[in-house]
Amino acid sequence: MNKTEKIQGILDRTDKLDYIIHEKHHELAEEHNLTLEQYHLILYINRQQTPRTVGELAVIFRNAQNTMSEKIIRIEEKGLITKIKDERDKRINKVVITPLGVELIQSIRRKAGGEFIINAINTLTIEEIDTYYDVLGKLIDFLNYI
Repeated sequence: MNKTEKIQGILDRTDKLDYIIHEKHHELAEEHNLTLEQYHLILYINRQQTPRTVGELAVIFRNAQNTMSEKIIRIEEKGLITKIKDERDKRINKVVITPLGVELIQSIRRKAGGEFIINAINTLTIEEIDTYYDVLGKLIDFLNYI
């Protein structure tokens, strides 16, 4: 295999690794009685610096406003998100994640991205771990530089 083929192989394997981890997130979300849409919605809400309205979320997720409203209600019933009144216009409700929602996301990430990956990495030899660590460091340094 030449260098170009190996680089493509690395990209393919990186995509496969991302896919496996992503699927593990979905599996864990389902264990917590969340649909994939609900899980992606609370992830999105959690990442926002500024809370969004139901209408804004409907546009972002390409849903009708009434459909998004129903989704919000279902997640709200689980205690993972809540609606708060807009400070400037009390008629407007913004959707925010609750501490329970943050805790759930952290738990899923810890299990899927932490425990799951740690268990996989623990199957490697110390030499393989050292090489992987060094190579990832070089890639990160390069990508931060460009």
